[in-house]
Amino acid sequence: QVVEAGVDVDFPKVLRAMGPLDRIIQAAGRCNREGRMDRLGEVVVFQPEEGRAPSGVYRAGMNEAIIILQRESVDLHHPETVEAYFRALLGDTGTDPLKIQEARRCFDYPCVAEKFRMIEDNTLPVLTPYPDNGCHLFREILEQVEAEGRMTRQLWRKAQPLLVSVRKRTLGELSHMVEEYPGGLLVWKGGYDLQLGLVGVAPEPLHSIY
Repeated sequence: QVVEAGVDVDFPKVLRAMGPLDRIIQAAGRCNREGRMDRLGEVVVFQPEEGRAPSGVYRAGMNEAIIILQRESVDLHHPETVEAYFRALLGDTGTDPLKIQEARRCFDYPCVAEKFRMIEDNTLPVLTPYPDNGCHLFREILEQVEAEGRMTRQLWRKAQPLLVSVRKRTLGELSHMVEEYPGGLLVWKGGYDLQLGLVGVAPEPLHSIY
């Protein structure tokens, strides 16, 4: 993602897993970018043996890319190729599933404000027992939440250094490792590794952490 975001780097060979056509072209733009080679660079698009593409627009774009790349004599340098790709992609993908434009036309701005997100956030903050000094703060926060029966603004501010954003889907799969406290505070019952992040097995008995 960093390379495709526009970082000015130059490689003689680029390997890119199959994905949406615009992402592939963006990655290919980093191959012999500055024309220093006396020959063309090489871009290899491969299909991973394992791993699934994200659902939604990404997967739809990948499927359209597969169709286009299987055509004979396809020219990715020609604007018509990219135009045909986006025309097919927009035809297969709903661009406004939340009906935000419809709400705008009706001047229902509270609805627009509720539904629109520039960057969709599908994560939730989880209080995590960081090693060393983090465990002391972790216990202190839990004790105050239990004493007050809620999460105050001051407690949320104090908890910031110990909060880890976890995808909602991951939380659903690991619900047995998460405990909900008053005020919507989610608490990780496992441990935290400084290199690996959240770990499913606590480094010490839970009663000694809490």
